Amino acid sequence: MNILTVATAWGSEHGGVNVFNYRLCCALASRNHNVTSYVKSYTPDDLLDAQSKKVVLKSIQRSSSEKWNHDDVGHIKFQDLVDFEVIIIHDIIGAIFLDHLPPPIKERTVVAFVHTLYRDTDYIGDLSDDKRRERTEAQFLLIQKADIVFTSGGWIAEQLLIERPALKGKIHAFVPGRLEMQPSGSVDEGPIMTFGRLSLDNEKKQASGVIAAYKELVSNWSREDVGKHARVQSVELTGTLQILL
Repeated sequence: MNILTVATAWGSEHGGVNVFNYRLCCALASRNHNVTSYVKSYTPDDLLDAQSKKVVLKSIQRSSSEKWNHDDVGHIKFQDLVDFEVIIIHDIIGAIFLDHLPPPIKERTVVAFVHTLYRDTDYIGDLSDDKRRERTEAQFLLIQKADIVFTSGGWIAEQLLIERPALKGKIHAFVPGRLEMQPSGSVDEGPIMTFGRLSLDNEKKQASGVIAAYKELVSNWSREDVGKHARVQSVELTGTLQILL
C-alpha cells in the first residue's frame, strides 16, 4: 500500500507528534508498505536514517517550528502525490495539505490523528480563548474531511463525541505508543510507550515533573485493560517513557 504521512520534522525535533510520526512510518515500512513522509525540513542525517528505515523523506526545507501554512504548501509538488492510497494527517499541523491535494488516481483514504484537545490543554503554550476556539474548529473541520480518525487515548474520543455525537463510527481511540509500534493491532499486551519532548530546564515539560506525573497516573490507573501492577519502567534520553504492564 502506498502511504503518505504529513509532519513537520523527522524524529524528535519539535515535539512528540513528530516522534509518533517517525515510529508509525518505521512500523508501517517494516510491514512492507511503501511509506513517504512529507516534512517541512530535514537534515542529511535525517535523510540517511529514513532511507535505512525504508521510508522516503520529502521536504520543502522551510522552518519546522510551526505547523504547515499557506506559504508552505506553495512549495509542494502536489502532482507527485496522486498515487497515494492513504494520507495520514497529524492533527491540524498538516491539515492544510488536504485542501491542496490533487484528485487521486485510485481510491484514497484520509486518516487523521488527533493528539490533543486545544480547548483543554496548555501543550502548545498559552493561548487566548479566541485562539483555542479557532484551533478547535480547525480540528473539527479536519475530522469532517477525514475518512477515519484516531485519538490519543479514549478520553479525547469521548470528549469529541460528547460535542459532536454524529461523529460516532468515524472516531476510534488508540493506546498511545501501541499503534505505532504494532499498527496491525495483533498484540494485546505488553509495554505502552509514550513519546514526547522532555526538558532539563525549568519549564512545563521539565523531565522530573513529567516523570512524577506518569508515576501518579500509573499508581491510580483503574482501566480494565491495564494491569494492576503497572509501573514506570524506564526513561530514556530521547524523551521516552515506558509503562510496563
